[in-house]
Amino acid sequence: MFVVAVDQRDQNGDTVSRLYRTTDGGKEWQSVPLPQDNPAIGMDVYGYGMSWFSTSEGFFLWCTQPATGMQPKTLYHTTDGGRTWIVQSSSGGFDRMNGSDQKDENKYGLPLGGYAEGIEMFPDGTGYMGEGRGSALMTTDYGKTWQPLPYLFQSIDESATPDFLNRNEGFALDRNPANKPVIIHTADGGKSWELL
Repeated sequence: MFVVAVDQRDQNGDTVSRLYRTTDGGKEWQSVPLPQDNPAIGMDVYGYGMSWFSTSEGFFLWCTQPATGMQPKTLYHTTDGGRTWIVQSSSGGFDRMNGSDQKDENKYGLPLGGYAEGIEMFPDGTGYMGEGRGSALMTTDYGKTWQPLPYLFQSIDESATPDFLNRNEGFALDRNPANKPVIIHTADGGKSWELL
């Protein structure tokens, strides 16, 4: 079991969020070190998610406070039950907006735009991420790169993470042109969707 908690203040008085892990039902917790090349390290966590497809292999999405439609995000991958994590992909930090590489999405893998709202990954490398103020995203390479999902209405306000019954069949919330929530369904792993 894992939890993200705010546990201290840094030298500037800002709160610091960390990932903790328990193996005894929550009696004792250990801080889990994360790679330091994460632009979100040292910042409060705003949104996050975990997805596991075995007791040893899983993914952890770490995100910071969003602003003006953007949110730094880092996706971590573990193969040892969460004792160690590697960076699978990242959006870069807010300083990316001022850099010469601000348009180079291929360098980062994850978009800086949009507010992450969860993640679901599968053993074949396919995964899904919902976003507020952005498109729902899909990966086919274990989260190294992401592409927008072809939801029916492509709402920019809210694109929830799809919920799958199996590798092919899933459901998601979308918003129709009248901005009303609707349920959509896929039977081909998210390549196409139908209105229920």
